[in-house]
Amino acid sequence: MVTRARYVRSGESRDSSLVNEVIATLRARRKLIYIFMAAVFALSTVVLILTPNKYEASARIMPAMASQTGAAGAFAQSMGQGSQSLSSLMLSKVGSMATIIVELLKGRTVLDSVLLHRYTDVGGGREGDLFELWDVENTDLARMKLLSKASFSGDSKTGIVTISVETDYPNLSAQVCNEFVSQLDKYKRSLDATMADEMSRYLAEQVMLQNKAVEEAESKQENFFTANRNYLRADDPKLRLEVERHERNVMFQRQVLANLMELKVRSDMEREKEVPRISVLELAAPPVLKSGPQRVKSILMMTMFGFVFAVGLVALKLSYDTHFSQATKSVLADSYHSVGQDLRVITRRIKSPLHTVREPEA
Repeated sequence: MVTRARYVRSGESRDSSLVNEVIATLRARRKLIYIFMAAVFALSTVVLILTPNKYEASARIMPAMASQTGAAGAFAQSMGQGSQSLSSLMLSKVGSMATIIVELLKGRTVLDSVLLHRYTDVGGGREGDLFELWDVENTDLARMKLLSKASFSGDSKTGIVTISVETDYPNLSAQVCNEFVSQLDKYKRSLDATMADEMSRYLAEQVMLQNKAVEEAESKQENFFTANRNYLRADDPKLRLEVERHERNVMFQRQVLANLMELKVRSDMEREKEVPRISVLELAAPPVLKSGPQRVKSILMMTMFGFVFAVGLVALKLSYDTHFSQATKSVLADSYHSVGQDLRVITRRIKSPLHTVREPEA
């Protein structure tokens, strides 16, 4: 027990002496630490001062309910479904529509249209499209830069989509953000027109097929009546059931044809409508306050990092001097010089690949 107590006390004394040695070393090198912190502070201050202010503008939109119902809503109403059930169905799809809108905003069609739009009164008397304003010629690089400055988020519950754009100028941020809204509406209208054309062709085919179905049902009914002229005076229940079956079939086929024709007319009318495909809740306005950079916070963080880094270097130097033997230090020094020689040889070979480089003698 006595031996164990002595061992514990000796371990504690070693730890205490090590802590005291670290503190003493830090106090001895505190000027170097202060100089390093001051250098980091000055460098980060200069960089952040030279970094231009950023201004973020935001707009909020949501899918227009009229464009969601369209021909499907007309078909549901013509088939006798309640408008309340249709509304609940459309509201359940609002979240998925918000996701689709976000993906459309990220697509090349909308991005290219936003890039090629000409912006005026940007700031500093500048104007032009984004290729000119950003001095970018490659289309892919311009798309990547635009996506890095824009962000899109959709709420799955409300269907509201938020478009945010951050640039160096307040007017440019607002104009680009609103241009996203405008180009999205144009693209959505084009997609809806294409889908309406396909729907119109499909409905025209279905009307033709249903016309044939009506003619076939009427022909079967006529043939049945011709073969059973006395069906009104007949007492056979099977004959009565057959008469009712033919009448129901003809009425059903005629009703389906009428519904399809009505749906075709409404679909054509919907295709010709010039209505917005998205509902704009809030357009972007030029921001007054900057969104970044957070200079004070960044400078403090960089200064703290410089302090921790300097203390870490001092601790590593103390550990190197204390815990490494002279032989180990010699081996590390030789390895360092060997790596340096190898790097110099590689550098010379890269600079003169057609010449033979003599290996330095050991």
